[in-house]
Amino acid sequence: MTLRVNIHAIRQNKASEIKGIFTTDARELELSSEPFFFCSPVECTWMVTNAGDFYVLEGELSVCYQVQCSRCLQEVKARHAFPFSQQFCRNQGTDLEEFLPVRGDEIDIAPVLREHILLNVPVKPLCTSKCKGICPRCGKDKNQGDCGCQDSAPDPRLAVLEKLLKDD
Repeated sequence: MTLRVNIHAIRQNKASEIKGIFTTDARELELSSEPFFFCSPVECTWMVTNAGDFYVLEGELSVCYQVQCSRCLQEVKARHAFPFSQQFCRNQGTDLEEFLPVRGDEIDIAPVLREHILLNVPVKPLCTSKCKGICPRCGKDKNQGDCGCQDSAPDPRLAVLEKLLKDD
């Protein structure tokens, strides 16, 4: 998918800008559904400014997603909004990595949006910051109450090491 912004109107005037708002489906940005399920369209407000030798794209993205909590596996639905910024350069000889190319009078902002969404959604989403997770022994959700398992029971995989410590 390509989301293109036509910069022809600001091309000749330094410090001029154009603004826009759009919504698009997460699939249009080639965002896979695993492990996230995007519940509503991605919302974006953006502004492109002519900075002389390059163009600056700035804006804010808002995504709504549903995912399992990484501790207790309960479904979590959250909305996340975050700013983004990217520079585009018309000069193809530029070796600087922070610049993306301008093609004709258009800049393709889809890869920028995709990258910023992937970098800003949580890697280990939680239902709450105080989530206790599930018991590793019996599998009960500790958020719903104590399961009665001993937390201090040693890991059976480390029994050999425990024996070595007792032999000293």
